[in-house]
Amino acid sequence: MCSFGGGKCVEPSWSGSSEGFCIYHAPQNATDTTIAKIVWKEAISRVSKGSANFTGWHFPDDQEGFSGRTFEGPAIFDRAIIAGDGRFLHATFKSSASFRNVIFHRDARFMQAVFHGKACFHHVSISGITEFGGSSFEDEADLRNADFRNRSNFDGAKFLDNTDFCSSSFRSHASFHASAFSKTANFDGVLFRNDCSFRRAVFSSMASFEKTRFCGPPSFDDCVFTLGKDKIIGLDESIRELL
Repeated sequence: MCSFGGGKCVEPSWSGSSEGFCIYHAPQNATDTTIAKIVWKEAISRVSKGSANFTGWHFPDDQEGFSGRTFEGPAIFDRAIIAGDGRFLHATFKSSASFRNVIFHRDARFMQAVFHGKACFHHVSISGITEFGGSSFEDEADLRNADFRNRSNFDGAKFLDNTDFCSSSFRSHASFHASAFSKTANFDGVLFRNDCSFRRAVFSSMASFEKTRFCGPPSFDDCVFTLGKDKIIGLDESIRELL
């Protein structure tokens, strides 16, 4: 049996894995195109059946990925490794979506994705471009301790419930242009290593920037603060003057 997680996986071990993993957990599945196709065929089948538990899976590159797919039940990708681009364009998550400790070796593309349940990207690591432009979070969005290593785009994203980026790191340009935060937006302890833009963003409730570090010039041009600027807390006075 597969040795991943101390033997919790019921799949048979694969001869191509030196660790005794099954073909779904083995990093070596990316080196064999036939195995890669088997992995993706099984992944799509599980999504169709509403049993999308991919804990610890290793996903080889695929030109379609999960683009346009609908996850009827909980989508669990905890500790998964996405070897190619993570393609979730126009995906719909009708229940909770968990991407805890996921490693994206390249881009993470969630443009126009819809999260109906809680979305958790706690401690995610994205080496390539992060794309959440036009996405919608209808429940809580947990993006704490995330490591965004390249450009990050949340332009036009809608955060309809509490949003938490606490202690995350943006190593390159971060854009929240015209994004909307309906409830509390937490950016406490976030490190913006490059410039960041909240231009035309809408804050309908409180936003917190306690101990947030801006290494490049932040832009809050034309932002809308529904409850007033006094509900935007934690910013240095030099930055508050830009609001």
